[in-house]
Amino acid sequence: MADNKDRVWLILGAASGFGRAMAEHVLDSGEKAVVADRVVGGLEQLVSTYPADRIQAVAMDITNADQVAAAFATAKLHFGRLDVMFNSAGVGLVGEVEAVPDAKARWMMDINFWGAERVTRHAVRFFREENGDRPGGTIAHITSLGGIKSLPADGHYCAAKFALEGLCEAVAMELDPAWNIKVALIEPGWFLTGLSTNDSGVKPHPAYTNPSLPSVQLRTSTSRTADEMKETYADPRKGVRAMYDVINLGRPFVRLPLGPGVVEGVQWKIDQLTKTLEEFKSCSDNLQFDP
Repeated sequence: MADNKDRVWLILGAASGFGRAMAEHVLDSGEKAVVADRVVGGLEQLVSTYPADRIQAVAMDITNADQVAAAFATAKLHFGRLDVMFNSAGVGLVGEVEAVPDAKARWMMDINFWGAERVTRHAVRFFREENGDRPGGTIAHITSLGGIKSLPADGHYCAAKFALEGLCEAVAMELDPAWNIKVALIEPGWFLTGLSTNDSGVKPHPAYTNPSLPSVQLRTSTSRTADEMKETYADPRKGVRAMYDVINLGRPFVRLPLGPGVVEGVQWKIDQLTKTLEEFKSCSDNLQFDP
């Protein structure tokens, strides 16, 4: 990878949340960035804050193939290369599986999975073929604790993140080491981003009213104000510093569980899988065809 001062980033979802925090951190570190978001107006303050020779802003809907291609082309046109593709574009979707309309679920999947799949394919080709005598780069996706273990009232969101984790794990195994392409999955917990306070507008299902149900309790937790959430949620600006450091490790494939609740959540999943394996592993004995 290029020396840090020469690196060029493409940061998706740069108008808010982790994307905005990462854009500021990268540019404050003296690096270059193409910042992208669905509404380019949300990027105006970033553009006006940093030197014009280190930042370019593009409007990019991650579900629009032409806009995705144009964002990568902007990096090539203005900076000559691309070293890190950092994808923070995404939407939340809170609601029991039974409550979520098909159209809403497909909309969320188009953004959180298919959009991420699209930019991954573009990044692999670009890093391999467009970076001249220094091929390679890093693909970094914000996934979620919900990409490791599901959460009540987050079934469709977690399904998209599970899918993205599976896709990227396969991509990392498919890549020729000679291409020098790295893959990083960043699995945040409870950080105070715009996603944390967005309930997606799904109406509660009338059958799920018991206040002791986990899904009801989760929905209640997301309806708090930002000031109330600061008591238990983490600062995304601090989170991106850890993300940045892990990306700088340059490992072929790395996962970063990060933030409140994640260590416990991952350990819970490990314990559940270990318990299941121990209980049922004998079921896999002697399943070959008889002689």
